[in-house]
Amino acid sequence: MSDSLKFPESGHAAVIEQHMGEFRKMLIRRWQIDTAVRYYNNQAVSTFILNSAKPDCSLNIWRQKPTPTQERQTLAHKSECDYVQWARKGKRAMATAPPGCCGNKVAEAQRNTTREFRGEWITIGESVPCPLNSVFNQEIPQWATAECNELVKHMAVFDPQDLNELEVAHKALSDIRNGLAIVGANEGRIDLTDAEDLPTVVSALPTGSTHMDTWWPEWTGLAADSAAEGFLSTPQPTLKNHQNIAGYLANMVNMRTCNIGSARSNTIKAISDATGVLGLGAESKKEQVGHWKVVQGIGAFIGAVGGGPGAVAGGLIALAGFVGENLFAAEQTAFSFGSEFKEVVHRLATRLDQATREAATAEAAYKGGVEDLRSRLNGVSSRMLELYDMSGNDKGGSGSKRYHSGDSGTGVTVVVEHVMKIAKYCGQAGKGYEELLAHFGSGVFKAEGNLAGKDGNAIPADKDLMALCREFQEYMATTASRYFVARDQIAAAAKDYDDADGLTKDDFERVMANMETKTAVDYKPTLAYTAEADDTVRPKGAKP
Repeated sequence: MSDSLKFPESGHAAVIEQHMGEFRKMLIRRWQIDTAVRYYNNQAVSTFILNSAKPDCSLNIWRQKPTPTQERQTLAHKSECDYVQWARKGKRAMATAPPGCCGNKVAEAQRNTTREFRGEWITIGESVPCPLNSVFNQEIPQWATAECNELVKHMAVFDPQDLNELEVAHKALSDIRNGLAIVGANEGRIDLTDAEDLPTVVSALPTGSTHMDTWWPEWTGLAADSAAEGFLSTPQPTLKNHQNIAGYLANMVNMRTCNIGSARSNTIKAISDATGVLGLGAESKKEQVGHWKVVQGIGAFIGAVGGGPGAVAGGLIALAGFVGENLFAAEQTAFSFGSEFKEVVHRLATRLDQATREAATAEAAYKGGVEDLRSRLNGVSSRMLELYDMSGNDKGGSGSKRYHSGDSGTGVTVVVEHVMKIAKYCGQAGKGYEELLAHFGSGVFKAEGNLAGKDGNAIPADKDLMALCREFQEYMATTASRYFVARDQIAAAAKDYDDADGLTKDDFERVMANMETKTAVDYKPTLAYTAEADDTVRPKGAKP
């Protein structure tokens, strides 16, 4: 396409420009044919279709009222004009470029004659100037470019977004969600068999009242009435919330990608169809069907989600495949571009307007989805998003019930092996969360700058979706850190109990001799977990 047709410098606009270049070629060809026919029929030549910058909608070949000599020359030349002969081939003319005309052809009966015409005696020689040369080679290409620039105004371009980067972000969030998904649970008890993946580890932690509920507060100094009501009441709902948040975020990235991808696809489809119709010539009235993508409603992306604010921990969010065809509804109505070249241009503008409207509708649904997630997340308490905060506890406790009941009659019995199992699980859970955090830097944050509207600028929903991703990262980092803090406090308390209770003497050392337990308890996180265990700063209005 000529340099005068302006697009942004990067991204998808270059693809549009390529297709518009082909459209412009066909438009020029059709306009040239129409002009030659109009010249032969003594009709005014159209100079614009959509571009109304010019005050007049038609143009005489000579730009003004022709002189009698010009009219007489036209009558002598037009039946022999190479442009006219070419244009009269109709559809076949579309396959070849116009030949050019030297203007030296005059109807044989008109050559070397002098006749009276409109009150003047006019002589026609062997040749006359052809008035179409400049129109074909200069004017029509300029008019076609102006029309293409008008059509661009009807497009939702979505130029700079890199859909590959959005796919990386979607996959990263999907991997986080899948890494948190509970396949089978051992909820509410201490599982003495070895746990493996993060969900299994979390499932193994006790969730109800146990023999720990009187020992834990005394030993660690927890403010809660019991472990079950404090720290141990939060791992399961925290994990489930994280699963759903990751799934919801992945689906919102997916929805925005579908919004961008469908607008791009439909724009190219419209241009390509219109180009094909122009190329078929004036005989074409073919209807264009298929391949038009309409983004389905938000339900296709997040599944059935019940409840209002705070309901993030409901049924697990269904994870939609990335930009899958099931996320698009096929349009059933065929679309006709007509046959006359000016009609094709007008209907292309209509088709582009439709694509832009549908992109706006999809964007509004995406905006509603982000707002829904924000509302739900703000309605969940912090302890169900990043565990109970143990960072302020005194691991030494009060010491009032340190001894076994057999020694003092006032203490409680604690099985060090069970206690250390919890410490091990906390360490493994912290490490599991820490590993999942790597997905943010390597994948999730690739969405930054690619979540944007048709003009390439992020709308408020795009900005909030990225803010939600960063907030989710903070919840997970805090969760990992609090698991490590809990691990340290539980292990330290168990050792102190072992040292104090004669009946359990050396149990701590025996348990720590187990390599898996030792690895989990001694593991040095890359997180600065003592500092990271502080509460995440949440948006104004979020539930404490």
